[in-house]
Amino acid sequence: MDTLQLRTDDDRAIGDLLTALGAQAELRGRVRERYENGPDDTMSALQYVEVVVPALAGSTVLLGVVRAVAKAVSGYLIEREQQRAGTVTVRLTGRSGEPIEITASGVRHVEALVAEALGHDAPPGSAE
Repeated sequence: MDTLQLRTDDDRAIGDLLTALGAQAELRGRVRERYENGPDDTMSALQYVEVVVPALAGSTVLLGVVRAVAKAVSGYLIEREQQRAGTVTVRLTGRSGEPIEITASGVRHVEALVAEALGHDAPPGSAE
């Protein structure tokens, strides 16, 4: 299985990102909350959201996941900006392990960035 980790630079807002991802029909059953051990091995607050993608997912399933994540992340970032909550960055980490950052000013190419994080080609029309 491939996973896509989504983190924000505002820990208080990660729950909103989780909600946005969970609202996408294509992601039902694929979104998980992840916690990391804090100091002294205590559980810390929600650290990131993980989207699970079957390793052998067909192109239709993969395209649906990419578009759903892109829609959720774009909507989340735009809403945060409209609330004047300050600049929020979402970091995607997929197969390569290299983080890709998206901010509200960069929501134009989110599908291509999500596909890149998952190590797949961008969906057609996503570079617009």
